[in-house]
Amino acid sequence: MGAKSALLVYATGHPADLLRMPPAPDPVQTTALVAVTHPAWSGTSGGSGRLAECIYPPRGLVYAGSFPGIDVLCDQEVMADRPSGLPAHLLEPGAGRRMVLHAMHSE
Repeated sequence: MGAKSALLVYATGHPADLLRMPPAPDPVQTTALVAVTHPAWSGTSGGSGRLAECIYPPRGLVYAGSFPGIDVLCDQEVMADRPSGLPAHLLEPGAGRRMVLHAMHSE
């Protein structure tokens, strides 16, 4: 079994710096992030978890967190051969920001 990740990050600074000691995620902004990246979403918000445990959620489940200067989205929908292949609704929140896509499915 190989490593898998499906992670899209939108940041106003360097993501590593912003994630070193982030405060708790903003629940209102996190809900807004999921709503804009998943226009048909009508689900509910859940609890919290560690990033290392959330980087490859099951299909249909999204893990997200919105922190000052950085938004993190973990979702199999971001699994693309090329970043240019991402749908517009996933690219729009990154306008004017640094975007980092990490999509890996190793065997």
